[in-house]
Amino acid sequence: MPYKGAPTALGDVVSGQVQVMFSSLPAAVGIINGGRLRALAVSTVKRSEALPEVPTVMESGVPGYEVLYWYGLFVPAATPGDIIARLHNEITQALRAQDVIGNLAKQGATPGAFSQPQFANFVKAEVAKWGKVVRDSGAKVD
Repeated sequence: MPYKGAPTALGDVVSGQVQVMFSSLPAAVGIINGGRLRALAVSTVKRSEALPEVPTVMESGVPGYEVLYWYGLFVPAATPGDIIARLHNEITQALRAQDVIGNLAKQGATPGAFSQPQFANFVKAEVAKWGKVVRDSGAKVD
């Protein structure tokens, strides 16, 4: 069943209308810690600090499995370089603040700051990786 967002999907899992789902940790960690949802595995290479008792998918028997749930900040292509540099510097500085790191960790998120070229390369690699997965699956847009 397609959903427009995690809250509705998570609600259906909690109520038993759906048996299992993949979710980002920030969307689900509160429900998991509240005892209303059981986490079976995390999709990262190493265990989450927010749920250290939950094994990884690789530990559960699927070698090489890694799916990252990430966020990035994008601006229009015509945005001036000085504005991009200032945004990058301010956001990087904020992501290094201990209170931000602590709040993100409680949600199961790990902040990371790439340089602009590193992030561009990361996004290109993700598009290529998931494009191949979609092509190989035979999925089609309705």
